[in-house]
Amino acid sequence: MHASGESIEYPGAVVVKDATNDSNISPAMADKLVEPLDDLRRAANEKKVERICAAYLALRHAAGVNRRETFALADTVLGQPAMDLVVSAYSHRHCFMCDGGTVSCEECDQIGTLDDGKTCVSCEGLGVVECSFCGGTGWADRNTVPAEIAPAVLSRQFCHVKVVLRRTIGVLAGFTICQIRNLPPRKRTPVVAKLMQLHRRLGELVCSSCIDDDKERVRLEAVADKIRVALEMLKEH
Repeated sequence: MHASGESIEYPGAVVVKDATNDSNISPAMADKLVEPLDDLRRAANEKKVERICAAYLALRHAAGVNRRETFALADTVLGQPAMDLVVSAYSHRHCFMCDGGTVSCEECDQIGTLDDGKTCVSCEGLGVVECSFCGGTGWADRNTVPAEIAPAVLSRQFCHVKVVLRRTIGVLAGFTICQIRNLPPRKRTPVVAKLMQLHRRLGELVCSSCIDDDKERVRLEAVADKIRVALEMLKEH
């Protein structure tokens, strides 16, 4: 039983109950927080991105004006900084209309050429086309990110992109444009899709506030332009 006398039936109720009893949160508020706190705890244990985000929104709503105390309580329940978990989850949310920013070209079935051997006009020989819903980034709609964590989510995504960029450059360093173009479609298409994603993600990031170093911004703009040129060269004209 909780201090209010009501039964707690959620799976993690004991963990949450102990944490709320040790906090300065009132019994009435604690009762409101038990379910969303336990949902967040279970989502974190299962490492489910969408569930973590949904649980955060529910907890945020239940907390009302008591957010600082509530998220200090969430740290205790989770055994880790709750906001770090939530920021990480939001930074990994993806567009549900595509696969990483691109969709398979329906006209040529990812081959890049049509049955008559001509270059597919729809994808210009790339085998994939940019997702019109997310603009090719593969990220979820930025307007769905709560305002209080939006800057941190953007910064986390920037860190992810820098890591992927280094890896991609390392993998492609030994290839020429001609060699990539001549790869079998099943090997070429993932390379093209990754370059398209990087180009759009860099384009979005360099226009954001997450880069405060002008030199780095200029460098990344140059990298994005090189990727754009490479994609143009990969197209079959």
